[in-house]
This record gives sequence, structure tokens and C-alpha cells, in this order.
Amino acid sequence: MAEDLRPEGIPVYVDNVVITTPGLSGRVEVHQAGSDGMRGAEDSTEQFRQALADAGMSEQLTVEISGQSELDGNGGSRGGGGGDEIVLETPAPGDGNGQVLLYAAEDGSLSWHLPDSVPTDQVATRGGERRTYRLPRQVVIAEQGADGTGQRGVLGALGTKLFKLLVFPLIDPVLGKVGDYFAGRWEQEYRRNQVRWFAPDGYRSATAAAFGADDWTTLRGGAALLFVHGTFSQAHSAYGAISPDVMAALHERYDGRVFAVDHFTVSATPHDNVGWLADQIAAGEPLVLDVVTHSRGGLVGRALAERAVELGFADKLTVRTLVMVASPNAGTVLADKDHLSALLDRVTDLV
Repeated sequence: MAEDLRPEGIPVYVDNVVITTPGLSGRVEVHQAGSDGMRGAEDSTEQFRQALADAGMSEQLTVEISGQSELDGNGGSRGGGGGDEIVLETPAPGDGNGQVLLYAAEDGSLSWHLPDSVPTDQVATRGGERRTYRLPRQVVIAEQGADGTGQRGVLGALGTKLFKLLVFPLIDPVLGKVGDYFAGRWEQEYRRNQVRWFAPDGYRSATAAAFGADDWTTLRGGAALLFVHGTFSQAHSAYGAISPDVMAALHERYDGRVFAVDHFTVSATPHDNVGWLADQIAAGEPLVLDVVTHSRGGLVGRALAERAVELGFADKLTVRTLVMVASPNAGTVLADKDHLSALLDRVTDLV
């Protein structure tokens, strides 16, 4: 059942959810997973529902705010803006589960939000453990179509605020943090750790056999050229735009000793990457490498060049030359797992 919001900041209780909306009037309704109300409020796309299933996520509930309007200090309506937050208190996800909230604003833009902790002594009378989310109050005006009608977003028709509460199993206690869990799960599914040849007739292919002992022996015939890709990428996509003529010339110059490493870029650190690579190198004379890197791959290349002694693989390789293209040597906030939510917001909206 829908309830009126209290713009003076008084909490509103509706269907086991508590919502506080200082400065915002309107109506709020809670739709439980699988209910007709949820399907009617969202009318979300099949692609979105499939994406949730692929990520191992399920819907817990959806909070819908409609007829919303921001108020000025005198209680009158005003344009979009304001700095106060909506505070949403929800049921916990249950033992063994994590929880995250996906917010669809009035214009269809999407953002991911992680919960605050609610002390037990503050929720003893509200059904046990709870989760609290702090969300943007601003009313975002949705653009109208050419025929004057509203447009559709990923979660359905535009114009309302939708807060979709999602749960997922914490399969590994080590991956209890939301950012770690999803980064690791996504990369395990769609990326790989692998050393591969990068020959003129196969460098643009996503499929390549992983190195064996004989391949490492071949690399020791002289200096070798290593390609290291950047965030979210793979070797074939990062360097696929290099012309076949250039790759053929490099192949000739290095007598065929041109290879690449595919590696995890979000759920692992550059030190993790080089440690993994060092573990793959078969016993023998140290490799002599020229290394070409792009983006975050430059940090991996630096670790190879600068930290061999510190990381314990100086007996396995020597970096003779390092090329870094667009490397974030001063650091990048979005590549940090602690800021994965901000990165996911951008990627989600782009998709």
C-alpha cells in the first residue's frame, strides 16, 4: 500500500521498510520480489533480468517513489536540487548473503549503493538486523520523446525513483566485501590468467593456447617482447589495432619471441599479477624482456622492472626496456576496489 512521504523529515514505515525524505514530498510504495506490483512498477527489460541471473543476484524488493517534488524552506515546490539525502532502512539479506541497492533516477540513470551498518541497539524493535542506505534526493527531470511521451530506461518507464534491493550469496567468506565479490566473480567468468604467443597470424584472436614448458625454452633463445594490457582488457583487444605489417616486423626482429600475458585487472593488484607470472615461468636461464604496456599494464610492467628482487623473481627475468602508454603512474581512483561502486555506476550507464 502506498504511503505519503513526510518532507519534514519524519520517517515513514511501509511494508517492513523505513524511509526518511527531508525536503521531498510524494508517494512511496514497496513491491516484494515477484509481485504484480514490482513487475508493474518496473517493467524491466529481459536483458536486465538475465544480467542479474548471470551475476548470481536475485531481487529482494523494490521501493518506488512517485509524484515526487522537492520543497523549499517554506514548503513550496522548487526545481531539482538540494543536498539532503533520502535515508532508506531495509530488511537484511539473510545469513550467508550480501546486499546491494541499484537506484534508477527519474531520467533512467543508474547508480549502485552499498549499505551503512545499523547498530543492533537501534533496531531491536524493528525486526532484528537491518541495512541503511543513503541516496540522492534530487529530482532529475526526465527528457520527453519527440512525440511528447516519456522514454524507457533499463528498469522501465521513466519519471519515478526506483530503489531495487538485490541479494547475492557470499560463496567465499574472503570475498565478503561487495567490491571484491563482484570483481572476482566477473573476472573468473569473463577473463583469464594466461601467457600466450602473440604471432602475426593470431594476435587478434581471443583464443590461444597457454604456454607450456617448451614455449618458455623458446623464449630463452634471445631477447623477447612482452605485451601487457590494461584494465578490463585482454591482449588481443588491447593491441588488435596494431597493423599486421608492424606485428610481422616485430616478429622478425625478435625471431618469433613475441608473447603476451592475459591477467586479472580489477580483482588482483599489479604485484599479484607479476607474482602469478613469475610462478608460470619454467626453470632455466633468466628471460631478457622488452615490455610494451598500456594503461594499468604499465604498473605491471613497472613491478616487473623495479621489484624483481623485492618480490623474489630476480632469478627468472630481466627487463631490458619498458614502454608505458597512458599508464596511470600517479594512481587512478577508479581502479581501486574501494571505489568499485563509482566505476560500476559509469560502466552500467554506458552499457
